[in-house]
Amino acid sequence: MRAEKGRNKMPHRINLDGFFADVICDAQTVPATWHCIVQPQGGKQILFWSQETSRQGALQSAQEALHDLKMNAENAGQLLATIGQKKFMTLRETMQRLRSRQ
Repeated sequence: MRAEKGRNKMPHRINLDGFFADVICDAQTVPATWHCIVQPQGGKQILFWSQETSRQGALQSAQEALHDLKMNAENAGQLLATIGQKKFMTLRETMQRLRSRQ
């Protein structure tokens, strides 16, 4: 396996729709370990963290995690819009409807 060049060990940040991923190399391990850490913009929570054996693997993990978060955020927005448009049954209404079918 080819050793990573020094300039390739620089931290890298990817921003996407309110989230960011940092790809950071821990060169103190042999072989080097690449960390991918995903957080919301302006937040301190770690939403995703992986360790990879290559920079390319960590960048790919970052892209996949950001894409998944974007899709989940879009789905959550659609769900909230749907809830605003529809009336959902309470537990009592659901149980009454089930009993009436028996």
